[in-house]
Amino acid sequence: MVKIEIYDTLRDGSQDPDLDLTLADKLRIAKMDDQVGVPFIELGWPYSNHSDRRIYEFVKESGLNAKVTAFGSTGKINSKPEEDDNLRAIVKTNAPIATIFGKSWLLHVSKQLRATPKKNLETIFDSIRFLKRHHEQVFYDAEHFFDGFNDNAKYALQCIDTAIEAGADRIILCDTNGGAFQWDIREATKSVIEYLIKNGKNAKLGIHAHNDGGLGVANSLEFVELAKEPRYSPFIVQVQGTFAGFGERIGNADLFQILGNLDRMKVTTDIDSHRTALTDYYRDLCEIAGVRPNPNHPFVGTNAGRHKAGVHVDGVFKGASYDFYDLRRVGNEGSVVMSDQAGTANWAYLAGKFGYNVDKTDSRVKAMLDKFKAMKSMGYRIGALEAEHYLLVAKHLGGARGLFSINHHKVIDEDGISTCDLEGRVNGSVVNVTKKVKGGPVDVTYLAMQELLSGKYESIKDVELSDYRSKKIDDEENLGAAAKVRVRVEFKYTANGRTAYWENEGVNHDVIKASREVIEKGFRYHLLKHEKSLTKTS
Repeated sequence: MVKIEIYDTLRDGSQDPDLDLTLADKLRIAKMDDQVGVPFIELGWPYSNHSDRRIYEFVKESGLNAKVTAFGSTGKINSKPEEDDNLRAIVKTNAPIATIFGKSWLLHVSKQLRATPKKNLETIFDSIRFLKRHHEQVFYDAEHFFDGFNDNAKYALQCIDTAIEAGADRIILCDTNGGAFQWDIREATKSVIEYLIKNGKNAKLGIHAHNDGGLGVANSLEFVELAKEPRYSPFIVQVQGTFAGFGERIGNADLFQILGNLDRMKVTTDIDSHRTALTDYYRDLCEIAGVRPNPNHPFVGTNAGRHKAGVHVDGVFKGASYDFYDLRRVGNEGSVVMSDQAGTANWAYLAGKFGYNVDKTDSRVKAMLDKFKAMKSMGYRIGALEAEHYLLVAKHLGGARGLFSINHHKVIDEDGISTCDLEGRVNGSVVNVTKKVKGGPVDVTYLAMQELLSGKYESIKDVELSDYRSKKIDDEENLGAAAKVRVRVEFKYTANGRTAYWENEGVNHDVIKASREVIEKGFRYHLLKHEKSLTKTS
């Protein structure tokens, strides 16, 4: 069975134009890498900046099982390795592995290094040999290898040969500008291995693919596919990439997609025993990076396995499959997008998913469908919002207990100070709250309702409002009437190391009332779904 090492080039990912990761951010990501079993983590380029030098000091105390690598380049032309500041900075990190890149393309040797081909080979050899005296392992990134191979295969192979002779433990073939096709990867890699076999060379190869042509994942998988051929299998051992495909320009090959597809290919990795954590990892990574999760992200996005078409939903309901992969293997799950064309079978399927055994002919299922259609005509767009589906099902099938109700809600906003008076009935008792904050009416409503409920439901304190969006919409039933406001809020709740996200929606002519509605629904969903002291009845 083929097994592939996974190498997170976090250093490369932090060069993404849309990211600004702090040292603390990188350490958090490294710990998340370690928790899912990533064996190699490239933390930074210590010579390039102060932060990347300091990170190696802090990581020593983190107790990672993964091996961290310090990145850099080969030494300067015509300089001694022991006097080269870049190489010395790598050594000072005391990282178990040093990863350096060197030129494989004669164009770069002559134009960028302004060196002779022979001098470049000498620099590769001397740099690796020097680092081998100070590190457990040295990985050599053959920069622009596929371009160099297409330009002058003989010289590109000489660069590989030189790195092997110097003692490199891994030779990484890099598609640095992301322009290679799958057939380029296959033919060049086969040529490298045939060269190694012919010359009696033992080497372990990896791939580092960028995504400028949109083929980073495909090229990485093409490389791994060669390992299924017994002749090539001993040589192919590593895939490099970044989680979510972060990286300079368009980005690097995405490890989420690579890992999902390697599972499909029956290729094993160190991540396999932690694979079900990948969807949560994606959410947490996006939060650290400050980017909104892409619902269309393969394998780990919320739209993966989400079906709207009636034929598809009917097939799923009857036990047929319209999915190419069991998303539960990466901690995700399929879902159904509800529309006003959906019938009672769709809602019966959804109820079953939430734990209610009900037939599509049940009158309560018809009532759910009618309520959904009525909400749509009022301006709600909740077809893909599972939390809204859950509340509808619970309300109509008897699972929505009398957790709380809001009797009075008033907000006054004066001189930047917002005051909210709130009265509600919580578990049978009347509770009054007055909250005053420096902020807006939405913020004070959220905090007041949180205080109202947290006296009875402790976990409410840990429910965060992580995103708020509002949009003016036309009244579809009464064209020409005053516009309504649609408010959508994303909530977040973390417990026992797991984070849950959900979205709810409110619609009203008054944005404050719409906001109160959606905050109330968000808390209600949490109590029904996550509060441990509650049990759902059917």
